[in-house]
Amino acid sequence: MESTGSYWKPLYNLLKTTCVVWLVNPVHVKALRGRKADVQDSQWPAELLTFGLVVPSFIPDRPQWELREAVRYRRRVIEERARKVNRIQKVLEGGHIKLGSKTALHKFERLG
Repeated sequence: MESTGSYWKPLYNLLKTTCVVWLVNPVHVKALRGRKADVQDSQWPAELLTFGLVVPSFIPDRPQWELREAVRYRRRVIEERARKVNRIQKVLEGGHIKLGSKTALHKFERLG
């Protein structure tokens, strides 16, 4: 099975309990010489496997997989927060309000 996108995950989880499943990086399969088309999509990797030309990808155990997913989700949330803060800062600077400069803070202190 080729690991394209996230489409392989449900099928891999279903099949790994009943048989041996190898997950192969499609870049490695396409790098090898030979024909590859939609009709032969399952035949070509199987032929490469019989000749020992492909190597299975590393699939972590369940706890490590869940930890990786949580870390990736946390990173996406942090990046989204940074994008929103930058947007708010840009809108404020468009209204001549600059929160990050020392001169703006000194002006506010004098007014207060």
